[in-house]
Amino acid sequence: MNTNLVKLQADLKNYGLNPADWKVQELKPAQFKIANRKDRQLYFVGKTTKSGLLHKWKQIDLVSF
Repeated sequence: MNTNLVKLQADLKNYGLNPADWKVQELKPAQFKIANRKDRQLYFVGKTTKSGLLHKWKQIDLVSF
């Protein structure tokens, strides 16, 4: 897993999500799918901004539950 994905996954804790329960997958630059590891139908889509070389969460929206 690349450094950006590791950081974004770890930062999910700032949104009340346990990073171990979620998988972060890049959809396109600055947009990521955050899927629950046990229930793939439960997922969010997050948008990021770039801070130096790393991305940080700008917005996370619930898409499906």
